[in-house]
Amino acid sequence: MIPVSEPILGEAEMRNVVQCVESGWISSGGNFVKEFEGGMADFCGRRFGVAVNNGTSGLIAAFKALDLPADSEVIMPSFTIISCALAAVYNHLIPVFVDSDPITWNMEAEQIRQAITPRTRAVLVVHMYGLPVDMEAVTQIVDDHGLIMVEDHSEALGSRFKGSPCGSFGSISVASTYANKAVTTGEGGVCLTDDPELAERLQDIRNLFFGKTVDGSVFLHSLNFFQAFN
Repeated sequence: MIPVSEPILGEAEMRNVVQCVESGWISSGGNFVKEFEGGMADFCGRRFGVAVNNGTSGLIAAFKALDLPADSEVIMPSFTIISCALAAVYNHLIPVFVDSDPITWNMEAEQIRQAITPRTRAVLVVHMYGLPVDMEAVTQIVDDHGLIMVEDHSEALGSRFKGSPCGSFGSISVASTYANKAVTTGEGGVCLTDDPELAERLQDIRNLFFGKTVDGSVFLHSLNFFQAFN
């Protein structure tokens, strides 16, 4: 069997795992999580990073943080992981699929433009196999129509489009750090953004609003989040 990829884990990773276990911070927080969030944000040219337990959760949290109206349409590629469609459906949004270029395997900008309707609110860009989508063309379409962009750069961490890192585009970018990714934490992922309000909302969603004053707005937002899974 030829594997899709294999994680490269050495002595440094072993030392870090031992240090993490000895510290007692084996979930939810700690110095390693903070370093991971900051390092991923810096690497992708972002201001804020919010670690999550996997890329699927990151996409779900991203659309929840954006708080799009129910039944809004989200344009995304037909050639991608099911997590992209699930993130839309869990947030009561409608995935609209566009075909991909047979050479690059990436979604085509012109097909995005043709798929836009009065109900379209967002475009989910997914880079495939390390090759960036034509972000210049997609950004122009998003700007022309007043849409929101979410970027999934799970397969393009380290890639650049005309000098700009993948992960630096859109309101929120999301990356999986599963075992077959360029950077792995075993299970895991990260949401990146430049917007402090979105960063705070992502942290609240991740942490089930623990530490927040339980007023009506927070309760309603938390309740809506749980309803998305019913």
